Amino acid sequence: MKDQPSPFPHPLRDHFEKAQHALRNRHILTASVVTIGLAGLVATLVQDQILHMPPGWTKSLVNLALAMAIGGPYLITVTRREFRRRITAEDEVRRHSESQTALFEIARLSLLDLAMEDFLGGVLDCIMSVHWLCLEPHGGVFLADPDGKTLSLRAYRGDDPDSDICTRVPMGRCVCGRAAQSRHIECIAADDGDHMRKHPSVWRHTHYCAPILLGERCLGVLKLQMQPEHQRDERELLFLEAAGNLIAVILARKNAEEERSRLATAIEQTTETVVITDPDGNIVYVNPAFSRVTGYAREESLGRNPRMLKSGKHGREFYETLWQTIGHGKVWNGRLTNKKKDGTCYEQHMTISPIKDGSGQIVNYVAVWRDVTAQVTMEEQLRRSQKMEAVGLLAGGIAHDFNNVLTTIVGYNYFLLEGLESGHPLRPYSQEIRRSAELAASLTRQFLAVGRTEVVQPRPIDPNSVILAMSKMLRRLVGENIKLYLQPAESVWPVMMDCGQLEQVILNLVVNARDAMPKGGRLTLTTKNITTLEEKNPDPHINLPDGQYMTLEIRDTGVGMSAETKARIFEPFFTTKDPGRGTGLGLATVRGIVKQYEGYISVDSEPDKGTVFRIYLPRVDGGVEALLPGDVNKSTKGGDESIMIVEDNDALRTLIKRALRQKGYRVFASSTAEEALSHFRKHNDRIDLLLTDLVLTDMDGAELAKQFMEMRPGLRVAYMSGYPSSAWSIGALRADSILIEKPFSPDMLLSTLRKLLDANRIEAH
Repeated sequence: MKDQPSPFPHPLRDHFEKAQHALRNRHILTASVVTIGLAGLVATLVQDQILHMPPGWTKSLVNLALAMAIGGPYLITVTRREFRRRITAEDEVRRHSESQTALFEIARLSLLDLAMEDFLGGVLDCIMSVHWLCLEPHGGVFLADPDGKTLSLRAYRGDDPDSDICTRVPMGRCVCGRAAQSRHIECIAADDGDHMRKHPSVWRHTHYCAPILLGERCLGVLKLQMQPEHQRDERELLFLEAAGNLIAVILARKNAEEERSRLATAIEQTTETVVITDPDGNIVYVNPAFSRVTGYAREESLGRNPRMLKSGKHGREFYETLWQTIGHGKVWNGRLTNKKKDGTCYEQHMTISPIKDGSGQIVNYVAVWRDVTAQVTMEEQLRRSQKMEAVGLLAGGIAHDFNNVLTTIVGYNYFLLEGLESGHPLRPYSQEIRRSAELAASLTRQFLAVGRTEVVQPRPIDPNSVILAMSKMLRRLVGENIKLYLQPAESVWPVMMDCGQLEQVILNLVVNARDAMPKGGRLTLTTKNITTLEEKNPDPHINLPDGQYMTLEIRDTGVGMSAETKARIFEPFFTTKDPGRGTGLGLATVRGIVKQYEGYISVDSEPDKGTVFRIYLPRVDGGVEALLPGDVNKSTKGGDESIMIVEDNDALRTLIKRALRQKGYRVFASSTAEEALSHFRKHNDRIDLLLTDLVLTDMDGAELAKQFMEMRPGLRVAYMSGYPSSAWSIGALRADSILIEKPFSPDMLLSTLRKLLDANRIEAH
């Protein structure tokens, strides 16, 4: 390799020479004395032995001349060689100093809190400050993408990356990609065929592309530019390799720090609770989610044992099993109930993992848990819903048979009342039978309401009549230690509502009031009329729109409610009762029913001051259907039409046949659908109306009606049901059909069928 000229300017060299003058002169003087002494000795020998010159000054001069002639060339050669060696050594020292300074500065930059682009830009500045490299002020740093297939420019100096520099280079392509793939430093001219990007504004130059290696892994490439025709120098290669290795270590450390920072940020911001303890179970770390869930601040948790969260709902064996599992280095998974700082309990699903050191010793435990209180609540709600569905199916099956029996009782009692004069002593007994049957029908509707399977038939009703009809049942319901007072207003306005649903509202509120007075008390039911046009803000707890309302007020002297409880009482499945005593559906159902009829509900309660529920239902115009038992309506019209009856209950079928025939109708009765179809095929033109039960033993009533209609379009159909079948609930019945809910009285049946037949006659004309 040819000697390279010193890159240092002469003033710098002169300064260095002055600084080392004494040392240099001392070495040269020694060499000179030795050389001249040897030369003088040789000259003396020549004069004495060869020239035989006499002593004197002439001899001395000749002696000196001979010494200088003999030793001078050697002295000059030695001096020149020494100067050259020292200048080379000083250049090496200077190179080493600059190199070390640049590397030290790169290391110092790594300790600063700099963005990656700023750090890499600083690296370029440090390397370009090394004078002996003779670099041009142009360069860049490429880093490998996560996929390891592409290099991306992350920092540059002197060039516009949009025009003069490649910003993304595939591995193995161009000079930078080739250096990254080969893991060796590449030195190449700008006009080389491997240099993909060229630009007119870029002058000729030489590339140095040094891979940034961490072991066998290439993290990036350092690209530098030199003067054209620059020759490779091993010292430059060694420096660039050292710089690349240092940058690789720093990048690896920064990547590790960023990864740890991301992990720490994720743990700090996750909604999962993370707790780390020492081997003894003392807390050494909690994330913010811990404080949000438990209410304990981080400062008051560190150093304490997680047993502070124990709820007391798990036995000693539970915790012993947990500690045995993790103590043997295994992971524990499970669900447990813990207690917050404020004393409330919550459900959590927890995973506890042991953390081991290099020797296998457990040094920490990390617990990650998720608050599953809402999930547990939903699971409980699902179980309750499934239970309610099962109750509903049971209720429907019971109601179907029970209503058949009630219809028979009501029907034959109808004939009994019809045969008794108004003053007959047995008439009050017969009327009481009718009252009891209607009460039994009301209870059946309540049973169906529990399973949400009742048939809803809104009609104008008198709320006072409903309350009075329920009075005996309500008194038995509340018990002897609670005084029940009924205070119905006179001439209360009628409301449009299903009778059974109003009964359900009253029953739910009365039951809640009873449970709020375990030691007895006073329960008052009041009805009254209000007009919001005349009364200013009649209820401070709600905003009532202008209008006329019938108000039902239920007031108790029970334990009352806090504001927090009062805010949640209408939530489905929310209950303050002991497990097994309430479903949490009562008040939610009440509000749902009231809203269904465009009504409003308010609650006023304070702890130990009782509770008042007020229900506001809009006034409805029109007559009110009588709900209280009375005399038999003997003026019900009959007719001479032909009616086909399909009912599988023998007693009920006989009762219906008798009631219809007494009013002049021609009756065809069948116990099965097949029998009814056989009759209908023979007497197709003689049948005016089909009266069928929805639930038959051999065919659904709706399907039977459909087959009748195919043979006789326009046939009128009336259905009977003690329990609404799926066909009715999904709207499979014809819009012009009628459903008669069991139990019913003969006069109700006769009146309903007469209306249906008269409507058919009007349409025919």
